[in-house]
Amino acid sequence: MSEASDRSQYLPSTLLYESVAQSCGMLMNLEYLQSQGLVVESLNHGCESVTAIPPVPHSVFAECAITLMQLARVGDEVLMDARISLQRAKTYVFQVEASVSQMVIAKGRIILAYPDYVS
Repeated sequence: MSEASDRSQYLPSTLLYESVAQSCGMLMNLEYLQSQGLVVESLNHGCESVTAIPPVPHSVFAECAITLMQLARVGDEVLMDARISLQRAKTYVFQVEASVSQMVIAKGRIILAYPDYVS
């Protein structure tokens, strides 16, 4: 097997980093919606009582410090775990972890923030 075809069996690490960052952004936006009075649980199962979702501001990617411990193979089911460890004003610090078959393949910290022009 050639080196190029061997590498093609692995998920590019940039996709893993982007997936973890997107998970953090989703969690941050759910927290924002909750602070605006939306009952986040009402979004579950397409509840018909939710008629309008308030606009969510765009967040800014501030910092990423993730250690990749092992590559995931194409087709692996990757479990993303993102937890808010600190929230101050418009800045959120997340502890993140990605695992495959209960083995941690990446972990670290991501910081996201809403820009100053967001009220």
